[in-house]
Amino acid sequence: MMVLIRCLRPDRITFACKEFVSKKLGPEFVRPPTLNFESVFTKSKAYEPIIIILSPGVDPYPQIENLSQKKDQSLVQLSLGQGQTTRAKEKIIEGVKSERWVFLANCHLSIGFLAELEKLLDGLKIDPESKFRLWLTTNPHPKFPISLLQRSLKVTTEPPKGIKANMMRMIHQMAEEGPTPMDQNRPYKKLLWCLCWFHSIIIERRRFKSLGWNVM
Repeated sequence: MMVLIRCLRPDRITFACKEFVSKKLGPEFVRPPTLNFESVFTKSKAYEPIIIILSPGVDPYPQIENLSQKKDQSLVQLSLGQGQTTRAKEKIIEGVKSERWVFLANCHLSIGFLAELEKLLDGLKIDPESKFRLWLTTNPHPKFPISLLQRSLKVTTEPPKGIKANMMRMIHQMAEEGPTPMDQNRPYKKLLWCLCWFHSIIIERRRFKSLGWNVM
């Protein structure tokens, strides 16, 4: 059947492969996993940066901020750009000494600083048991240092595809923040579900730009 679809409708082969894998192995093999920053933190080490490769419309900072509060860690945030490299170095040095978390956003705007960052991390001699963590966010960039990528823990934040995947992501993020009054209130649960459903539809329609809306 797959060979027949490949010959007659090559444009449908991707969907056919997904359906085949889902039936033979299970739906979990075609469903993208929800990004969990707590598991990322568990796998990370103090001496290796955590590089988050961004996708349009995705901001991981609120989730990392919630995680730092849950772990009772101080988090310092800085957006890189023109004239911010000196401050970034100071924040990293202070973070290593006091075992804080440092969050540097938009590293693709300071590609020249990243080579200095690698030398800085080597010179600090970070204790592997330290609570210090360095979080970096960047858009894909052809001049991003390969050596820094190789020594880092890499995470992608691709937006989920489909209404169900978007709803699962939103509910999972709220679960990470801890229990809320809605957990014990049935009417509010329905309201929350409707808001997640509506938000997921809006995100899906955005892909089609003006065709996804009623044009008057």
